[in-house]
Amino acid sequence: MKKLIIILLAFLAAACAKEQFQPLESGSSQKLRFEATTEGTKACLTDEYKILWEAGKDAISLFAKTDNCRFETTTTGTTAWIEGTISQASTNYYALYPYDPDATNSTGSITTVLPAEQKAVPNQFSNIVAVAGTNNKSLRFQPCVTLVEVDLATAGVQSISFRGNNNELIAGTLRMTAGTKDDNNPNPTVISGMKEVTISDGGKVLEPGKYYLAIAPQVFSRGVTITISGDGGSAEKVTTKPVTATRSRRLLAGTFDLPLVPSDGSFSMSYSDGDTRGTVYPGESKQIIYSYSGTRNLEYHINSASPVSVEYILDGSPSSGSGGRLAEDVSLSGSVINLLPCSANGGDNDYVARLRGAAPKGSESAPADLSVDNNTLFGNLSGINTANCYVVTAPGWYSLPLVWGNAIKNGAPNTAAYAPPVSGSTALSPFLGPDGISISSPYINESSVKVAGARLEWEDALGLIEDVRLEGSGGNDDKIVFRVPSDSIREGNALVSALAADGSVVWSWHIWVSGATSSEFESVNVTDKSSRTYSLALINVGWVAPYYNPIVYDSRSTTVRITQQGSGKTLEFTLVQTGATLPANETGTCPFFQWGRKDPFVAGNGEVVEDASRDCPKKTWYTTERRDTVGTRATRLGKDIGAYITHPTHYNLDSGGDGKYSNLWNATQAKFTSSSTAAENAADVVKTIYDPCPVGTCMPPIGSMTVFSKDNADGDFNLGYSFFTAPNKTGDTVFYPAVGSMSTSNLTSTKVFASMRNSGTGFSYWAANANNATSGFNMNCYNKGAVNTGYGSNRQYVYPVRPAIEK
Repeated sequence: MKKLIIILLAFLAAACAKEQFQPLESGSSQKLRFEATTEGTKACLTDEYKILWEAGKDAISLFAKTDNCRFETTTTGTTAWIEGTISQASTNYYALYPYDPDATNSTGSITTVLPAEQKAVPNQFSNIVAVAGTNNKSLRFQPCVTLVEVDLATAGVQSISFRGNNNELIAGTLRMTAGTKDDNNPNPTVISGMKEVTISDGGKVLEPGKYYLAIAPQVFSRGVTITISGDGGSAEKVTTKPVTATRSRRLLAGTFDLPLVPSDGSFSMSYSDGDTRGTVYPGESKQIIYSYSGTRNLEYHINSASPVSVEYILDGSPSSGSGGRLAEDVSLSGSVINLLPCSANGGDNDYVARLRGAAPKGSESAPADLSVDNNTLFGNLSGINTANCYVVTAPGWYSLPLVWGNAIKNGAPNTAAYAPPVSGSTALSPFLGPDGISISSPYINESSVKVAGARLEWEDALGLIEDVRLEGSGGNDDKIVFRVPSDSIREGNALVSALAADGSVVWSWHIWVSGATSSEFESVNVTDKSSRTYSLALINVGWVAPYYNPIVYDSRSTTVRITQQGSGKTLEFTLVQTGATLPANETGTCPFFQWGRKDPFVAGNGEVVEDASRDCPKKTWYTTERRDTVGTRATRLGKDIGAYITHPTHYNLDSGGDGKYSNLWNATQAKFTSSSTAAENAADVVKTIYDPCPVGTCMPPIGSMTVFSKDNADGDFNLGYSFFTAPNKTGDTVFYPAVGSMSTSNLTSTKVFASMRNSGTGFSYWAANANNATSGFNMNCYNKGAVNTGYGSNRQYVYPVRPAIEK
């Protein structure tokens, strides 16, 4: 347990000589002693805190190469000696406070657990986490948490809880970087964990005083909620303004002298959306915070022995109804509040206008079949043609068949797509399904995994896809049906999945809503230096054209007042939706892909970032619960192709991807060829069921891009290159926009959600060909410079795709 020291004046640490490593005892193990201090700051801030070490009570983890050694304090003070024994000598040592036998370290990247349930002690704190690195005998610890200070004056409180209003992760598995330099940034990040931290003392009533909750530092974009609870009821403080929690600082919540609202067992309303939960009692007014996107699943239950009446107050004004803000009215028999999105303004262009002016297709009872509807977009096909990506060009009702990727072509089984005639140690045939079992039929329901449901995984335009469901009775005619609403249609992308009975993903499809003209779905002929000709599409998969006015969502509040008849008691809660402004899309945007995988990942938001060393902002996307999210989910999926299928929303952190196969995107390519100009890498691609491209198109061979170069461009770089389609600046031109690239090559990086770079200044476009077991060919350009097609990138990188016309 640490006493909190508030720095009111500049901190003057005792000067100590930095000793070089001298073992106190020799032998198979070595006893070492380190001087421990806490980092100081240049500014004199009243919210800074330091560690007061206590002899015999404090211990740290000292990482000596692969060992996690327990070291203990031998003196007391803000500077203390810490001693312990190591079995491996090292040039650099890294340390974690407090000692955690389960903590891990990889060259200073330290992972530990910040608990969500913490001990409450007045005027003291626990669960502070700090790291240090050294190449001498001094350990300068850098605190990695924010301490939320609550000055408790209310009697009868047994617990204090803190959470962000945007479901931020604030406790759990915490990753930090320890360094030996004074300017080291620990960059503490929760990579998995909880959204609420609570302090208590085993159910005891907390005496008045200052209490501290340790949380992961971050910006709470929609404010925070602090709740005090006891047997007498609860009370809370809410702010919807952004709150910044800074590492090694206190976040001052002020004095809590709120009366606890008594629980009334005869009349109350409980609510939960899986992350936020609570109970509303008579005499209490609660705020439940959501973003402009609303939520689909706020479950509630009104406990009342007699009927109730419901009133609404919209932005402070009484209303006879919910004003179109709730899909269904609140009632005694109701169970779920579907809070609808705020209205959007802006983000308009000719593409959006075309979509909104298009005649709706299909109907709920007879949806338009996308495997037929898409036949004339990129060609003139007939019959049923399936793919992993379908294009929607108008509002309406749509369906897609339960078929593995492009396993049906021109109305017949496309065996080469799932069981190609190829052999060899680096060629996979047949291809594998979600359970790792070979695929032997075009139809998913003829496999060992049966489809039992469907859902929307995500969408990058709010309200793009609605009413996703499975129709059928378990046969080959089963289909996924969904609606594209006319009142919220705009360009964007979405992912829908077929689900097994246990809720796991069986397969998923990319839905691309596009307002492109028919001429933009045409192709251009490209001729390489060997006079070989290819047909390439004019736009990227999932392309969303630029728009130059931001999309604005105004905030709003919907107060629901429930009155119990007879008693006259009232319950009142307010659904607050915070507004937002989504920036203009300067470059145009599109989803990105990992090499060999079929499912898209949301990438940049179209903002130009000239500084090549700075991360670019990512596009906002929305989960099936209608939560707005930024970033890319990430996990280690290893070399398991089945796991890629069952985790379509998760970026694989393992750099080599599957690490083996040459033909995941080109069915008959049986071997690796290191030269991008080799005949194998110029041949026509045989599309596979893992191909991410729409009907009539496929991944391009790298040979189709070898004619593109800075010297063969029409003019200078301007948010991309306009390339001539034949050598020596001849032929037509085709534009490749600088939509950037996304990657992280370090499994221990705190940037587990991938780093987005080069938006507006560069690009990397995947090709179908693998140049070795762990990388794939691509065309890339960095910092508006040269264009390269001669080498590959790790398969875990995430790049856009410009498709070729399938032959």
